[in-house]
Amino acid sequence: MRRLLGAATAAVLLQAQPALAARPLNTDDADVKDAAVCETTLGRLRVRGQVEATLTAGCGVGWRTELGVGASDARLADGQRLRGAQLGAKVALLTADEADPDGLRVGLNVLLGATREPGASWQQDHSQAALIVSHGVGKWGQVDLNLGHAREIPSRLVSTVWGLSWQGPQQELSAGGLAPVTEFYGDDREPAWVAIGLRWALPGGALKLDISGARRLRGEPTPLLNLGLTATF
Repeated sequence: MRRLLGAATAAVLLQAQPALAARPLNTDDADVKDAAVCETTLGRLRVRGQVEATLTAGCGVGWRTELGVGASDARLADGQRLRGAQLGAKVALLTADEADPDGLRVGLNVLLGATREPGASWQQDHSQAALIVSHGVGKWGQVDLNLGHAREIPSRLVSTVWGLSWQGPQQELSAGGLAPVTEFYGDDREPAWVAIGLRWALPGGALKLDISGARRLRGEPTPLLNLGLTATF
């Protein structure tokens, strides 16, 4: 799961997506990349005049483990510039049997993040750990559930973070088709968000485009647009 920046930092939600998340979703899936398989993603988010550019990379390293790094550059509505960096790791605790690839999978995702404001030094400001459960639903794709604990270090605020997503059939992507996605996500301190999106891949699936839109379910409407380009190698 991506970290949700607090109101004191960005006034609204700006999400620095770690390389381990299943773009364009905030909710992660329990699958990890095979050893020596990597992805890199360029992303851009926009919400109420605030814009954030992201660059992420993640690789499978074997032992059912995936490691990732991410960097972000946000320009907030008041003109402030905020840079971010993240380190993440995902471990597959339970994998599906080859005879039943839609079976239950369970994983654990951990991330550490730091930010830097103009004229200041880098400081670690958040950490998060989440349990991930994924299960296929046949030709209809798969569902993913995240439940975790997040901590904002300077303010010592802690929160329970969660996400529930549906991903359309991924085999459509390998054929150069479209795969829809949708999710609900949030934490126990702010109103939840709902998002819908699409993934599109060139034949072979090595290059993917994604787009999603999200908004809060309660309170003041805060539409968010998320665009990304991912290369697998």
